[in-house]
Amino acid sequence: MSATTVKDLPKELLIADNLKGELLQEHNLKHTEAEEKNSLPTAEDLKQEKTHQNIITGIEGFKSDSLKPTETMEKIILPGEEDIKTEKTIQGILHGVEGFENDKLKNVKTREPVSPCAAMQIELARDSSLTAVSDFDRANLKKAETTEKNPLPSSEAIAQEMEHIKFIHGVEGFENDKLKNVKTREPVSPCAAMQIELARDSSLTAVSDFDRAKLKKAETSEKNSLPSTEAIAQEMEHIKFKVGIEKYDKTKLSHTETLEKNLLPTQEIIAMEKSQ
Repeated sequence: MSATTVKDLPKELLIADNLKGELLQEHNLKHTEAEEKNSLPTAEDLKQEKTHQNIITGIEGFKSDSLKPTETMEKIILPGEEDIKTEKTIQGILHGVEGFENDKLKNVKTREPVSPCAAMQIELARDSSLTAVSDFDRANLKKAETTEKNPLPSSEAIAQEMEHIKFIHGVEGFENDKLKNVKTREPVSPCAAMQIELARDSSLTAVSDFDRAKLKKAETSEKNSLPSTEAIAQEMEHIKFKVGIEKYDKTKLSHTETLEKNLLPTQEIIAMEKSQ
Protein backbone atom coordinates (compact mmCIF):
# COMPACT_ATOMS: atom_id res chain seq x y z
CA MET A 1 0.00 0.00 0.00
CA SER A 2 1.27 3.51 -0.85
CA ALA A 3 1.49 6.06 2.01
CA THR A 4 -1.12 8.86 1.82
CA THR A 5 0.21 12.39 1.76
CA VAL A 6 -1.19 15.37 3.67
CA LYS A 7 -2.64 16.77 0.50
CA ASP A 8 -4.66 13.62 -0.09
CA LEU A 9 -6.28 13.72 3.41
CA PRO A 10 -9.83 15.15 3.62
CA LYS A 11 -10.30 18.60 5.11
CA GLU A 12 -12.42 17.28 7.92
CA LEU A 13 -9.42 15.41 9.37
CA LEU A 14 -7.03 18.38 9.11
CA ILE A 15 -6.58 20.91 11.96
CA ALA A 16 -8.08 24.28 11.14
CA ASP A 17 -5.74 27.22 10.65
CA ASN A 18 -7.21 29.20 13.56
CA LEU A 19 -6.87 26.30 15.99
CA LYS A 20 -3.35 25.58 14.79
CA GLY A 21 -2.37 29.20 15.32
CA GLU A 22 -3.72 29.20 18.87
CA LEU A 23 -1.78 26.06 19.72
CA LEU A 24 1.51 27.33 18.34
CA GLN A 25 1.43 30.86 19.75
CA GLU A 26 3.02 31.76 23.12
CA HIS A 27 0.86 31.73 26.25
CA ASN A 28 1.51 33.67 29.49
CA LEU A 29 0.69 30.93 32.01
CA LYS A 30 1.48 31.19 35.75
CA HIS A 31 3.26 28.46 37.64
CA THR A 32 1.15 26.84 40.36
CA GLU A 33 1.90 24.15 42.90
CA ALA A 34 -0.71 21.54 43.83
CA GLU A 35 -1.27 21.13 47.55
CA GLU A 36 -2.78 17.93 48.93
CA LYS A 37 -4.96 18.47 52.00
CA ASN A 38 -5.64 15.54 54.35
CA SER A 39 -8.00 16.66 57.14
CA LEU A 40 -7.45 14.86 60.44
CA PRO A 41 -10.49 13.43 62.31
CA THR A 42 -11.94 15.42 65.21
CA ALA A 43 -12.14 14.32 68.84
CA GLU A 44 -15.83 13.42 68.45
CA ASP A 45 -15.04 11.21 65.44
CA LEU A 46 -12.32 9.43 67.45
CA LYS A 47 -14.73 8.85 70.38
CA GLN A 48 -17.39 7.43 68.07
CA GLU A 49 -14.84 5.17 66.38
CA LYS A 50 -13.55 3.89 69.77
CA THR A 51 -17.12 3.27 71.00
CA HIS A 52 -17.92 1.37 67.82
CA GLN A 53 -14.76 -0.73 68.13
CA ASN A 54 -15.53 -1.51 71.79
CA ILE A 55 -19.05 -2.65 70.90
CA ILE A 56 -17.76 -4.91 68.11
CA THR A 57 -15.05 -6.35 70.41
CA GLY A 58 -17.60 -6.97 73.18
CA ILE A 59 -19.97 -8.75 70.79
CA GLU A 60 -17.21 -10.91 69.29
CA GLY A 61 -15.80 -11.85 72.72
CA PHE A 62 -19.16 -12.46 74.39
CA LYS A 63 -19.63 -15.97 75.82
CA SER A 64 -23.06 -17.44 75.32
CA ASP A 65 -22.42 -19.86 78.24
CA SER A 66 -22.87 -16.99 80.69
CA LEU A 67 -26.51 -16.53 79.66
CA LYS A 68 -29.16 -17.78 82.11
CA PRO A 69 -32.04 -19.97 80.93
CA THR A 70 -35.37 -18.11 80.92
CA GLU A 71 -38.94 -19.21 80.41
CA THR A 72 -41.26 -17.15 78.24
CA MET A 73 -44.68 -16.49 79.77
CA GLU A 74 -47.45 -15.67 77.33
CA LYS A 75 -50.01 -13.23 78.70
CA ILE A 76 -53.36 -12.95 76.94
CA ILE A 77 -55.03 -9.61 77.61
CA LEU A 78 -58.81 -9.89 77.43
CA PRO A 79 -60.67 -7.09 75.62
CA GLY A 80 -62.67 -4.54 77.62
CA GLU A 81 -66.40 -3.85 77.44
CA GLU A 82 -65.94 -0.97 75.01
CA ASP A 83 -63.80 -3.11 72.67
CA ILE A 84 -66.42 -5.89 72.73
CA LYS A 85 -69.25 -3.43 72.00
CA THR A 86 -67.27 -1.87 69.15
CA GLU A 87 -66.46 -5.29 67.69
CA LYS A 88 -70.12 -6.36 67.92
CA THR A 89 -71.22 -3.14 66.23
CA ILE A 90 -68.71 -3.64 63.40
CA GLN A 91 -69.73 -7.29 63.00
CA GLY A 92 -73.41 -6.30 62.88
CA ILE A 93 -72.72 -3.68 60.21
CA LEU A 94 -70.67 -6.15 58.15
CA HIS A 95 -73.36 -8.85 58.38
CA GLY A 96 -76.00 -6.30 57.44
CA VAL A 97 -74.00 -5.15 54.40
CA GLU A 98 -73.21 -8.73 53.31
CA GLY A 99 -76.79 -9.94 53.71
CA PHE A 100 -78.39 -6.89 52.10
CA GLU A 101 -80.65 -7.68 49.15
CA ASN A 102 -80.22 -5.44 46.12
CA ASP A 103 -83.80 -6.16 45.04
CA LYS A 104 -85.03 -3.93 47.88
CA LEU A 105 -83.40 -0.85 46.35
CA LYS A 106 -85.72 1.62 44.64
CA ASN A 107 -85.11 3.19 41.26
CA VAL A 108 -83.89 6.75 41.63
CA LYS A 109 -83.79 9.35 38.91
CA THR A 110 -81.00 11.91 39.00
CA ARG A 111 -82.20 15.49 38.73
CA GLU A 112 -80.53 17.52 36.02
CA PRO A 113 -79.01 20.90 36.99
CA VAL A 114 -81.42 23.80 36.73
CA SER A 115 -81.11 25.88 33.58
CA PRO A 116 -80.62 29.69 33.83
CA CYS A 117 -84.17 30.26 32.55
CA ALA A 118 -85.68 27.97 35.21
CA ALA A 119 -83.52 29.60 37.91
CA MET A 120 -84.82 33.03 36.87
CA GLN A 121 -88.44 31.77 37.07
CA ILE A 122 -87.84 30.36 40.56
CA GLU A 123 -86.31 33.65 41.70
CA LEU A 124 -89.27 35.64 40.33
CA ALA A 125 -91.75 33.29 42.04
CA ARG A 126 -89.82 33.68 45.32
CA ASP A 127 -89.92 37.49 45.06
CA SER A 128 -93.65 37.43 44.34
CA SER A 129 -94.23 35.16 47.37
CA LEU A 130 -92.27 37.51 49.65
CA THR A 131 -94.25 40.47 48.30
CA ALA A 132 -97.55 38.66 48.96
CA VAL A 133 -96.44 37.83 52.52
CA SER A 134 -95.37 41.42 53.26
CA ASP A 135 -98.67 42.82 51.90
CA PHE A 136 -100.83 40.24 53.70
CA ASP A 137 -103.46 41.68 56.07
CA ARG A 138 -103.40 39.93 59.46
CA ALA A 139 -106.95 41.05 60.15
CA ASN A 140 -108.20 38.43 57.65
CA LEU A 141 -106.86 35.59 59.86
CA LYS A 142 -109.40 33.53 61.82
CA LYS A 143 -108.93 32.55 65.44
CA ALA A 144 -108.28 28.82 65.95
CA GLU A 145 -108.01 26.68 69.07
CA THR A 146 -105.58 23.73 69.17
CA THR A 147 -106.60 20.61 71.09
CA GLU A 148 -103.72 18.40 72.21
CA LYS A 149 -104.39 14.67 72.50
CA ASN A 150 -102.02 12.68 74.70
CA PRO A 151 -102.99 8.97 74.69
CA LEU A 152 -101.94 7.00 77.77
CA PRO A 153 -99.63 3.98 77.24
CA SER A 154 -101.07 0.48 77.38
CA SER A 155 -100.39 -2.01 80.18
CA GLU A 156 -98.05 -4.02 77.92
CA ALA A 157 -95.97 -0.93 77.09
CA ILE A 158 -95.74 -0.01 80.79
CA ALA A 159 -94.68 -3.58 81.71
CA GLN A 160 -91.97 -3.57 79.01
CA GLU A 161 -90.71 -0.18 80.16
CA MET A 162 -90.55 -1.33 83.80
CA GLU A 163 -88.60 -4.45 82.85
CA HIS A 164 -86.20 -2.35 80.78
CA ILE A 165 -85.68 0.08 83.70
CA LYS A 166 -85.04 -2.78 86.13
CA PHE A 167 -82.53 -4.29 83.73
CA ILE A 168 -80.68 -0.95 83.38
CA HIS A 169 -80.61 -0.43 87.17
CA GLY A 170 -79.29 -3.96 87.64
CA VAL A 171 -76.46 -3.36 85.13
CA GLU A 172 -75.56 0.07 86.52
CA GLY A 173 -75.65 -1.05 90.17
CA PHE A 174 -73.62 -4.21 89.65
CA GLU A 175 -70.61 -4.45 91.96
CA ASN A 176 -67.38 -5.58 90.35
CA ASP A 177 -66.14 -6.83 93.73
CA LYS A 178 -68.55 -9.75 93.48
CA LEU A 179 -66.68 -11.14 90.47
CA LYS A 180 -64.45 -14.12 91.14
CA ASN A 181 -60.83 -14.41 90.05
CA VAL A 182 -60.48 -16.71 87.08
CA LYS A 183 -57.28 -18.38 86.00
CA THR A 184 -56.76 -18.99 82.31
CA ARG A 185 -55.90 -22.57 81.51
CA GLU A 186 -52.91 -23.15 79.28
CA PRO A 187 -53.40 -25.27 76.14
CA VAL A 188 -53.05 -28.99 76.78
CA SER A 189 -49.87 -30.66 75.57
CA PRO A 190 -50.10 -33.60 73.08
CA CYS A 191 -49.07 -36.08 75.82
CA ALA A 192 -51.78 -34.83 78.20
CA ALA A 193 -54.35 -34.86 75.38
CA MET A 194 -53.48 -38.50 74.68
CA GLN A 195 -53.91 -39.40 78.38
CA ILE A 196 -57.31 -37.66 78.49
CA GLU A 197 -58.43 -39.50 75.38
CA LEU A 198 -57.36 -42.86 76.82
CA ALA A 199 -59.16 -42.14 80.11
CA ARG A 200 -62.29 -41.16 78.17
CA ASP A 201 -62.20 -44.37 76.13
CA SER A 202 -61.80 -46.44 79.30
CA SER A 203 -64.74 -44.60 80.94
CA LEU A 204 -66.97 -45.21 77.91
CA THR A 205 -66.00 -48.88 77.90
CA ALA A 206 -66.82 -49.18 81.63
CA VAL A 207 -70.20 -47.49 81.13
CA SER A 208 -71.13 -49.65 78.14
CA ASP A 209 -70.16 -52.87 80.03
CA PHE A 210 -71.98 -51.86 83.24
CA ASP A 211 -74.68 -54.29 84.47
CA ARG A 212 -77.95 -52.41 85.01
CA ALA A 213 -79.23 -55.22 87.26
CA LYS A 214 -76.93 -53.92 90.00
CA LEU A 215 -78.78 -50.57 90.16
CA LYS A 216 -81.11 -49.92 93.11
CA LYS A 217 -84.60 -48.48 92.74
CA ALA A 218 -84.92 -44.86 93.90
CA GLU A 219 -87.87 -42.49 94.23
CA THR A 220 -87.55 -38.86 93.14
CA SER A 221 -89.22 -36.24 95.32
CA GLU A 222 -89.94 -32.86 93.67
CA LYS A 223 -89.47 -29.78 95.85
CA ASN A 224 -91.18 -26.52 94.84
CA SER A 225 -89.96 -23.66 97.03
CA LEU A 226 -92.59 -21.00 97.74
CA PRO A 227 -91.73 -17.30 97.18
CA SER A 228 -90.72 -15.15 100.13
CA THR A 229 -92.93 -12.49 101.75
CA GLU A 230 -90.93 -9.70 100.15
CA ALA A 231 -91.39 -11.16 96.67
CA ILE A 232 -95.15 -11.57 97.30
CA ALA A 233 -95.43 -7.95 98.55
CA GLN A 234 -93.58 -6.61 95.50
CA GLU A 235 -95.80 -8.63 93.16
CA MET A 236 -98.95 -7.34 94.88
CA GLU A 237 -97.76 -3.72 94.57
CA HIS A 238 -97.00 -4.26 90.90
CA ILE A 239 -100.45 -5.77 90.29
CA LYS A 240 -102.15 -2.87 92.11
CA PHE A 241 -100.15 -0.39 90.04
CA LYS A 242 -101.20 -2.08 86.76
CA VAL A 243 -104.85 -2.29 87.85
CA GLY A 244 -104.83 1.40 88.81
CA ILE A 245 -103.49 2.37 85.38
CA GLU A 246 -105.95 0.15 83.49
CA LYS A 247 -108.99 1.36 85.49
CA TYR A 248 -108.00 5.05 85.46
CA ASP A 249 -110.93 7.34 84.59
CA LYS A 250 -109.95 9.56 81.67
CA THR A 251 -112.89 11.91 82.40
CA LYS A 252 -110.99 13.21 85.45
CA LEU A 253 -108.37 14.77 83.19
CA SER A 254 -108.69 18.55 82.88
CA HIS A 255 -109.11 20.08 79.42
CA THR A 256 -106.20 22.18 78.20
CA GLU A 257 -105.89 24.52 75.25
CA THR A 258 -102.61 25.07 73.47
CA LEU A 259 -101.88 28.51 72.07
CA GLU A 260 -99.53 28.40 69.10
CA LYS A 261 -97.71 31.67 68.43
CA ASN A 262 -96.63 32.07 64.80
CA LEU A 263 -94.78 35.36 64.40
CA LEU A 264 -94.88 36.76 60.86
CA PRO A 265 -91.70 38.38 59.52
CA THR A 266 -91.37 42.15 59.89
CA GLN A 267 -90.78 44.64 57.09
CA GLU A 268 -87.04 44.80 57.92
CA ILE A 269 -86.62 41.02 57.69
CA ILE A 270 -88.51 40.96 54.35
CA ALA A 271 -86.30 43.77 53.01
CA MET A 272 -83.13 41.94 54.08
CA GLU A 273 -84.42 38.75 52.44
CA LYS A 274 -85.11 40.62 49.20
CA SER A 275 -81.65 42.22 49.24
CA GLN A 276 -80.02 38.77 49.53
